[in-house]
Amino acid sequence: MKSALKFISQLSDNNNKEWFDGHKKEYDLAKKEFIVLVDSVIKSCSRFDPELTGLDASKTLFRINRDVRFSKDKSPYKTNFGASINPGGKSSMIPGYYIHV
Repeated sequence: MKSALKFISQLSDNNNKEWFDGHKKEYDLAKKEFIVLVDSVIKSCSRFDPELTGLDASKTLFRINRDVRFSKDKSPYKTNFGASINPGGKSSMIPGYYIHV
């Protein structure tokens, strides 16, 4: 998670489209690291919550883009990675687990 934490730290200091576009490769690497972490959590949780078995980690992630329409903070990107792990995927109304880094 070193690359992911480094990227998030740099993003919080440079939260603009120009910087993000110039560091897309670093974002992709950070996202892959977070997917590996989420996959590990899913596998661990599947031991006591079998409904999570086979859940695709990449389908649990939230977007990095913020919805700025009604926010006073117009920063275009979130400064975290997040995932909602529950049977049926992140849009499901079934209770599940949440990771926020």
